[in-house]
Amino acid sequence: MFAESAYLFRHALLRDAAYQLQLPGDRARLHALAFEIIEQLHGGPDAAALDAVAADLAEHAKLAQLDVIAEEAASGLALAEVRYTRRAARHALRQYRHQEAARFFERVGELDAATAKERVSALTQAGQCMEHSGDARAGRELALRALGTCAGNEFPFERYSALVVLGNAHLSLGDTVAALATFEEASAECGKLGDAAMVNQAQSSLAQVYHRTGRIEQALGMFEAVALAAREGGYRGTQMVAQSNISTICFETGQHEKGAGLLRECLEYYRSKGDRVRECALLINLGSAIFRHDENVEARVHLVAAIALARSLGSRAMEAMALVNLARIEGSLKGAAAEIEILERALAMLRECGSRRFEALALENLGAAHFSLGLVERALGFLEGACSIFRAIGDKGGQGNALPKLSSCLVRIGRIEEAERLLETALALTRETQNRQGEANTLAVLADCCLRSGRTERAIQCGEAALGLMREIKYRAIEGATLASLSIAVAKSGNLNRARQLFIEAFANLNRAGKRQEIDELLRGMHAVAPEITAETKNAAK
Repeated sequence: MFAESAYLFRHALLRDAAYQLQLPGDRARLHALAFEIIEQLHGGPDAAALDAVAADLAEHAKLAQLDVIAEEAASGLALAEVRYTRRAARHALRQYRHQEAARFFERVGELDAATAKERVSALTQAGQCMEHSGDARAGRELALRALGTCAGNEFPFERYSALVVLGNAHLSLGDTVAALATFEEASAECGKLGDAAMVNQAQSSLAQVYHRTGRIEQALGMFEAVALAAREGGYRGTQMVAQSNISTICFETGQHEKGAGLLRECLEYYRSKGDRVRECALLINLGSAIFRHDENVEARVHLVAAIALARSLGSRAMEAMALVNLARIEGSLKGAAAEIEILERALAMLRECGSRRFEALALENLGAAHFSLGLVERALGFLEGACSIFRAIGDKGGQGNALPKLSSCLVRIGRIEEAERLLETALALTRETQNRQGEANTLAVLADCCLRSGRTERAIQCGEAALGLMREIKYRAIEGATLASLSIAVAKSGNLNRARQLFIEAFANLNRAGKRQEIDELLRGMHAVAPEITAETKNAAK
């Protein structure tokens, strides 16, 4: 059988018809011939150029096996299918096509020619790719399949890796109880291996659960212990991961300078190592963190650099993440319309990448931006879309964070009772996931909602609980707004002395933050309930 240099067809249907007219054996031999020619043209089996055509080679190897009689030849083609399917997965992963990479890794996990160890590893990698793409539910199922493929105590390292992916998926889905149990099992597993670096990584994962569930001091202590052990052991990469997590806690607890310093140290380390992916991620984190502390100019510089780096890496997902954060800065500088324009670009990119969780986050931010412009119906649509995705992927934490914003829209259009029901649901979700910051936010919004609906006692109850929780976990972002709402509710109840104390605190807090709009709302709200308190403030100012 001889091959022409090329076959040209006017239409794909003609090509398919010509293909089907070949006898099955001839088709298989054509695939074997195509496999051999493509491999040779790209420089042989070890050539890097083959990565770009690895998926084609895997398919040719698969279809060529249909007519191979010789056992040795069949085995060679089967092994080639495993090898090139894995290369196709890694190539897709380098291009940040996580869902495509997951499909190839999952295929390796199903091939009989792959060893049991290879199947466990491939299914674990498939789960990690799906979790990174935003589909944590699919990631969890793949990690469970990987663990099911392990026989007893075989492959301890692969088992540990699968447990880490499973724990991260549980955490993304808001199941902190399962995440904690899984990371504890992973920690015990790597303890058997006697690998200090893996022990540090497992401890860092446990600390993330403690952080997520509001056990700030415990999380900080564990992260600091991991950073110290990693530094003493010479595991600089693990140390930098721990420092990055410590910086997050620093920003949350008002230690801004320390947090920024730690992030900058991490950034310099990854730059020195030439790790451009982590450099890009840290630029996004640093830009986002310092923006929250009103350092807009520096934050913008970092995020613009992250976008340029993401483009050079070909990472549409990271570029979109940077754009989502940049949109908030542009919104603060140029208004909500500028924020919306950037968010819409980011949303299109996230949908292209298949990142469902970040798509939901972009929709959530779009909803908040439209709400700030008074476009409540548009905001409602975006926020309903975000909540729908969070529900679909099982992200309870995402639902808990988005529902209060959706409730604010409902309050604005007079659907108070529905808003209160959603807020009670959000409160239950934040408590179930032990998201104490989210719980504080929800309580604050619920207090304001109850105040508007005339349920003064419930408003005071929720406001006091929100304020106490914020101070316990050192969460300062909306303390001023919470004090303002609570002061008006207490004034309505007739306790003017307590209302005056809260009003003074609220005014001072908002004034320090330069929040003029919130101050005006506080003055109007208090004047309507207890004008003597606002009069005292004006007299004191004079």
